[in-house]
Amino acid sequence: MDSAIKDRRDSVYIEAQYHPLYKELTDGAEAPFEYMKDVFMTALLLGYRLGKPKPLEKRHMIFKISAFNPSVDLPILRAVALGPSGDISALTSENRTLTLAEEYANAGFAALRAEVLDRPGLTVNNLILLLQRLSEGEPSASEVATTADS
Repeated sequence: MDSAIKDRRDSVYIEAQYHPLYKELTDGAEAPFEYMKDVFMTALLLGYRLGKPKPLEKRHMIFKISAFNPSVDLPILRAVALGPSGDISALTSENRTLTLAEEYANAGFAALRAEVLDRPGLTVNNLILLLQRLSEGEPSASEVATTADS
């Protein structure tokens, strides 16, 4: 069997316990995200910023890979797979690229939850405040906590 075919998969996974929270962030009139893929990508980038991928303990399929926008999302996944080392060998395996993305999203979702869902106020407002702080170079509360733990 061709190793490129064997290495392909068609689904993206998250930590099973986070699925209801992904739904909370995408369902309803006040949900800040339209698609679970967008929650995943936000969590992925937060996790990458934290720099500590976290392996999934109990996987839950969240969406098909076809949900990724090939010209926007896939380059981000590949950039994350390259990581700080710039080692291109990570790009030779689609499975490895997706696994790294899932691990960073897993770490990032914990931060997203703390910053957006667990704070008082409207979820969408909390998300806007988080994104504003990050765009201004300020650390999130999760980054401050992570730095203090190190």
